[in-house]
Amino acid sequence: MSRPTRCAILASLVFGTLGLSGCSVSGLFDSIALRLGEFSWAYEVILPVSGVDSSGAPLSSAEEYVPIPLFLTSDRVDYGAIRRDGLDIEISEATTGERLPFEIESWDSEGRSILWVRVPRVDPGDDGALLRLTYGRWDAPEEYTPQEVWSNGYVAVYHFAEGVPPFRDSTSFENHTTTMVSDPDELSAPDSIDGFVGKGVTFATNNAQFAGLRVPSSPSLSNMEAITAEFITDPGDDFGSSFLFFKNGVRLRLQVPPGSDMLKFEQNFQTIPAGAEASQDRDMFAEFRDYGLGSDGWKIGAVVWNGSSSGGEVRSFRNGIERGDTNRNSFAGSLELESNVDFDLIIGNGEAWGAGRSINGSLDEFRLSNVPRSSDWVAFQAAALQDRVVDWDEAEVTQLREVLDSSSLNSNTIR
Repeated sequence: MSRPTRCAILASLVFGTLGLSGCSVSGLFDSIALRLGEFSWAYEVILPVSGVDSSGAPLSSAEEYVPIPLFLTSDRVDYGAIRRDGLDIEISEATTGERLPFEIESWDSEGRSILWVRVPRVDPGDDGALLRLTYGRWDAPEEYTPQEVWSNGYVAVYHFAEGVPPFRDSTSFENHTTTMVSDPDELSAPDSIDGFVGKGVTFATNNAQFAGLRVPSSPSLSNMEAITAEFITDPGDDFGSSFLFFKNGVRLRLQVPPGSDMLKFEQNFQTIPAGAEASQDRDMFAEFRDYGLGSDGWKIGAVVWNGSSSGGEVRSFRNGIERGDTNRNSFAGSLELESNVDFDLIIGNGEAWGAGRSINGSLDEFRLSNVPRSSDWVAFQAAALQDRVVDWDEAEVTQLREVLDSSSLNSNTIR
């Protein structure tokens, strides 16, 4: 066997292989230059973000530290220049250079990937914010801090990206779902489906009842002096009355056709006197009639309770628009109730009411905050979830260097 040439030995130091043929000094140094280039960014994308609602109307005021989704596709980014795990991405505020935290919900280099980024400030109108997305630097520092995306008042955030339970909480509180709600009928676990944003979870198929998701009690889910619930739901064709969540005797309940179409934010003390009807053991925070969920696909919903210090007002939103109602009440008490209630958070079922109260439909995104979100916040989130705030058509894309084929770390093929 012949001894390797000096050129091949030098190549092995650079590429980790002696398997080069036709090695030439000029070709070798061209390849070295390209390899060293991988220590710089391959692409820069300047992304304008508009501070608008779903209709394109400007917000009335600025919002700060707002999470927004970035939907990546092959016509928006060069997947071939990005490391396989997507972590050689950096997102910053374009004018200040401030590096922004982001979370990868899902990564598909042959399809659609979903990232969430926390934007420091979104102003009203077309000039809401300006982001700088850079990628294609394989030695990029892995300062991946996804939990910081949800540090602005969120206590639980579920993308349901895992497909089947348990589901991970994206916040730093780690309020992950654990076991399913126990039930004597041994209800099945929810099924994974394609959701509105990414993966979703369906709680009923062919009118079969499914158990809800249990989140063990934690300090972050107790003594909530205000609350915002944000969710994406497909109510299904026919499920009557069911629960989005149940916590400390407080519940958010949906009711759609064939009954009246409404959303109810209620308190159930679970202390029904002997001989009393269950309906008497209820304190209505707010009942939003003509809520407009319907049964024709995914809807983006939100309910905001302003808390005792703000008079206990309850507001409800569908697709970012505040809904009217005929029976809205204020509640100035605390959400921490009697010691005999179940302090766990139940998603998709009201455990105290049995299997008949599980959602006969589906959920995609589900979030809880311990702060009352503004109307502008809710409106902007609805627009962002529909991919209407990041203007990819106006993005400025700059290729900063030639890109090696990332399909093999040892490849020196210029794409």
